[in-house]
Amino acid sequence: MNKRIILALTLFFLIFSFAGDVLAHGGGTLQIVNAPIADVYQVSVWSAPVSVRAKDDIHITVGIGTLGEGAPVLDATVQVEIYAFESNELIASEAATTEQSVNRLFYEADFAGLSQGDYDVVVTVNGSGGSGSVDFDLNVRPYLNVPMLVGGAVVVLLFLAGGLFVFKRQNPQPDPAPARQPRTRRPIS
Repeated sequence: MNKRIILALTLFFLIFSFAGDVLAHGGGTLQIVNAPIADVYQVSVWSAPVSVRAKDDIHITVGIGTLGEGAPVLDATVQVEIYAFESNELIASEAATTEQSVNRLFYEADFAGLSQGDYDVVVTVNGSGGSGSVDFDLNVRPYLNVPMLVGGAVVVLLFLAGGLFVFKRQNPQPDPAPARQPRTRRPIS
């Protein structure tokens, strides 16, 4: 097997296994788009990672703007609560703040991983103009140990490459027949 192919596959799997860590802040799924609250604010909410699995840390980003104009609102208090969908039991609650935000224009909160299941995420905004809540459903899929899968795939590829190497050494290809030399014509005398 070509060494370049093995290297390319290994790099692909390594990059894939770390992609979730890279996208944690600033990426994610837009869950709520400009939802009006208290006839004063409009709220947008993102969640990351895009596909949440059990044990994944969850990052919630909340953007608040004035209704209509969209000018950033930075003096509100924001609470993010996660409820079990079936039982309506409060599972986790965190204050989302601008201090956690890279650019200080968004309110952000981080949650430790949840177990597999369906959840309702409630974002409550309290500001000088009023208060209100928005919510969205969050499905947490089963845990998938990506580094373990990548490691397993690399081991399998190395095992196959080693087996191919051994097989070729034990069963060498016969030398091809020598190329036939064209006959030279003798001059007619």
